[in-house]
Amino acid sequence: MKLACAEAHATKKHGQNGRATYWNQCVRSDTICAMDTPREKIITFVRNTLARYPLSTSRDIYKLLYQSYHGAEHAISDDAEARRWLDKEWSGLGSSKGTKLQLIEDIHIDEITPELYRLNLVPAKLAGINPGIILEEFLRAASEFPTAYPGPDNDLHLAFTDVWSNLGNAIESGEIGLMLDDYREITSLAESNDWPAIHHSGVYRENYRPHYRLIINPSRILPFSDFPPE
Repeated sequence: MKLACAEAHATKKHGQNGRATYWNQCVRSDTICAMDTPREKIITFVRNTLARYPLSTSRDIYKLLYQSYHGAEHAISDDAEARRWLDKEWSGLGSSKGTKLQLIEDIHIDEITPELYRLNLVPAKLAGINPGIILEEFLRAASEFPTAYPGPDNDLHLAFTDVWSNLGNAIESGEIGLMLDDYREITSLAESNDWPAIHHSGVYRENYRPHYRLIINPSRILPFSDFPPE
């Protein structure tokens, strides 16, 4: 839980004044609070994402939420293939795009899941982080996440579909600036294919050139100790 949310949780116990303090802290800190409703959490989470990546589509938000609830296990066929994949991607990284990306992005939205982060490879390479350590932590994240590929009766899978439904309600009400038709198209695709992992949209790949790995413990690889960076 973020510090501002922990402080808010304490002040909430002090009646109506505490409640006002709680809301002020959450708004100012722009973070997801444990006491937020699922709808409030997804609105905050997606608004923060769109502020960083304004060209994101519903497909990209689906991918982000899928990762938050399912982890990285679906992306790995075996350790050797994961190494070859990273080596090829690492050697081809340029420096013209991606240099303004945060090194670490927190994609954890729900307290029922472990903390999970995207480690962006371009700033990681510029920071001199060893790709071998990145691979190690990526494999660790895949193996230590609490579920493999979730089936329809898995609690994390149900939580994912619930949050996706809340996103649709927020789009329909105008609280989140995504296209409703795109959301419905992705929902139809997902429902007809047992809610699969999907790729980023073409517009996202063209504008942001995403190169990252999912990790669960940034402190093991970051060359500084004051994580998370502002």
